[in-house]
Amino acid sequence: MKIEYPIEWDERDHLERPCKGWLENVVVTDRNGVKHQLCFYDPTRLNQDLTEELKNGKAGIVERGLLIVPEVSKDA
Repeated sequence: MKIEYPIEWDERDHLERPCKGWLENVVVTDRNGVKHQLCFYDPTRLNQDLTEELKNGKAGIVERGLLIVPEVSKDA
C-alpha cells in the first residue's frame, strides 16, 4: 500500500494539522494498483462543519472517501 499526502508533513504540518481537524486529497494505492482518494476528519471538526452546513439549509455532509479518525495526524 502506498500513501500520497497533499502536504509535506513538515514540522508545521505536524503541529497544525491536528488542530485543523481535516485533510483531504490523500491518495492510497492498494496492492492491486487501484487508487482511492480519501478525506480525513476528526469528530470535532466534522461536527463543526455539519452544524454549519445545517445552518445553511443543507441536508448534511457528503464527502467521497470520508474517514473519521480520533485525530488527523500522520500517525493516526
